[in-house]
Amino acid sequence: MPEIGIKDIRRYLNQQTKEALAEEIVSLVKTFPDVKDYYHTRLFPAEHAEVLSKYKKIIQYEFFPPRGFGKLQLSTIRKAISAYKKVSSGAEGTIELLLYFVGQGAKFIDEYGDIKESFYDSMESAYQEACQLVISTGGEEAWEDRFEEVVKRTNDTGYGFGDSIREMFHNSFRKKE
Repeated sequence: MPEIGIKDIRRYLNQQTKEALAEEIVSLVKTFPDVKDYYHTRLFPAEHAEVLSKYKKIIQYEFFPPRGFGKLQLSTIRKAISAYKKVSSGAEGTIELLLYFVGQGAKFIDEYGDIKESFYDSMESAYQEACQLVISTGGEEAWEDRFEEVVKRTNDTGYGFGDSIREMFHNSFRKKE
């Protein structure tokens, strides 16, 4: 089977009528939830919180399902974050989702104790990515308090996690305690 490239897609789309293209997009929206989320963020940018909420629920479910204990499937959390990045139209929601992941992890640690080291590493990476996004958008002042909340929540955690988060915070926001 030959691999389909962007040129092949463009050629196909250029041969279609406007009506056929519209039907193609409608079909994609009906078939793929991520495509629907993509268009939702484009058509209703003021309501991006609805789409963000969907991805937050996926993360929350991994830590705190309505019944039983969380499965803590890191792959599910990573997929949710990755999917949101693809459908969102700005950095703000991604920053929010990354901080939410770290916050849920800290809450889980508070309630149930230490978790696998790989989770700590992943949460550190998420926090670092959020810090970098804030710096790249110049939003340090607007986000500083939210990032500091995470520092406080992770203060007494294992594997040096809290120390790493505090260090990233200080390096990113240049704030002294």
